[in-house]
Amino acid sequence: MNRPFFFVFILISIVICDEANRLYVNDKLVRVEPLTDEHIKYLQDLEMNSSLDFWTEITRPNKPVDIHINANEFGQYVSEFDQYSIPFNVVVDDLQTIIDIERQQIERDDFMRQIESRWLGQTKIDIVGKYVSYNDIVTYMQEKANNDPTHIKVRDMGNSHEGRSMKLISIQYNPSSTRNIWIDCGIHAREWITPAMCVWMIDNLIEDYNNNNPTIRDLLNYWTVYIAPVLNPDGKKLIIAEIYFILCLFII
Repeated sequence: MNRPFFFVFILISIVICDEANRLYVNDKLVRVEPLTDEHIKYLQDLEMNSSLDFWTEITRPNKPVDIHINANEFGQYVSEFDQYSIPFNVVVDDLQTIIDIERQQIERDDFMRQIESRWLGQTKIDIVGKYVSYNDIVTYMQEKANNDPTHIKVRDMGNSHEGRSMKLISIQYNPSSTRNIWIDCGIHAREWITPAMCVWMIDNLIEDYNNNNPTIRDLLNYWTVYIAPVLNPDGKKLIIAEIYFILCLFII
């Protein structure tokens, strides 16, 4: 590698990582409660024309709306809320603190998985009920397929816009069945819960079938189930990088 280019690359990486790590310091999560149609219109205008990050949908009066406000803009919007007589309260005073706690937990979980895999010889990955990377989800599906290759297979759907391999899992206990169920999750980057829900469904369908649950056995003896836990692996990577700020470590 060209030596000057290498040092420039390292310098840029350090600057980017440092900036990312302080991106949400003292940022607020504010819950506002619009009381009138005028309040609703004001919030809708903000959503369309400002840099505010709305975490919940604006629907009707008396339904709270959660908004992420940058630290340097907080005073401005507090004044505007007071001007429009919109009640509000600060739910999280420093988003970075919450993010750091969650990041540390994920790093601990990742570290323990590496220890189990590399030092204890354990390859089983337990991600059910957790928010994990796309690679962890694919590894989990492959583990399920390896345990029962006759009935469970990981299939390739092609590549994403950025070239990532898109995977699904098929669960077929009756090879002569022509009835199919399709379930997909993770279409939008911020759908944290849906990939976790798809993983939960995969786990429960397989475990309940093996444990002779009559309802699940009736279902899977007549239907083949296809589940794609993450239809947008590019967005999954983007949101993990945005939330956990590990831009110098390749999460995926």
